[in-house]
Amino acid sequence: MGSTAFITKDAAGNPLTPDYGYMEYDDTQKLVIQELPEYAPPGQLPRSITVYLNGSLCNLVKPGDRVEVTGIYKTVPTQVSKYSGVFETALIAIGITELKIDLAQRMTAEDIKNIKHIAADPGAFALLSTGIAPHISGHNLIK
Repeated sequence: MGSTAFITKDAAGNPLTPDYGYMEYDDTQKLVIQELPEYAPPGQLPRSITVYLNGSLCNLVKPGDRVEVTGIYKTVPTQVSKYSGVFETALIAIGITELKIDLAQRMTAEDIKNIKHIAADPGAFALLSTGIAPHISGHNLIK
């Protein structure tokens, strides 16, 4: 999972030429996923990890999807690890499932009633603008 450069010489400096009739290629994809923001520790950014997908797992998800990944957690050597002893960790996926979240099922009748109440209020704009980034005073039109 290191370099993506095509190797043209072996360790002794002898040239290597590919025999295209015997080469097989497999789809690969690299993702960076992060934990759900609502599960991140308070005051901290969500943590992330690199995930490598191979074969039929490629192109199952798109950016922004919420997924559950099953895989093998392992260290991946990098150029920096040769000298520092610090390795990157990654997940080699063996299964990936998209999490379907239906917002309509999560909203209660009381939530809908409150939304309609705020929408009918002539001061709804002021209420919403003070609720967005409340630690920043003013700039209500920008917020």
